[in-house]
Amino acid sequence: MPERCSVCQQKFDIEPGFYWGAMYVAYMLSSGVLLATAGISILVFKMPVFYLWFALGFVGLLFLPYIARLARSIWIHIFVSYRD
Repeated sequence: MPERCSVCQQKFDIEPGFYWGAMYVAYMLSSGVLLATAGISILVFKMPVFYLWFALGFVGLLFLPYIARLARSIWIHIFVSYRD
């Protein structure tokens, strides 16, 4: 992750441990993605539970970098106000 924003020069590493709260946001986002995946796999594709675990693991690993980055972005937007 860059040290500062390329547009507004906001420092991303505000204080040590600032992004610990982003873990809760990432948990919320990943829960939604995995619940949607499980629901679609069971209801639409009639996937057995044994194969569902593999599908959830694959989708979880696939979306991990996106969810982590999005969670950090959401977390910093909660605490840092931006002006237009």
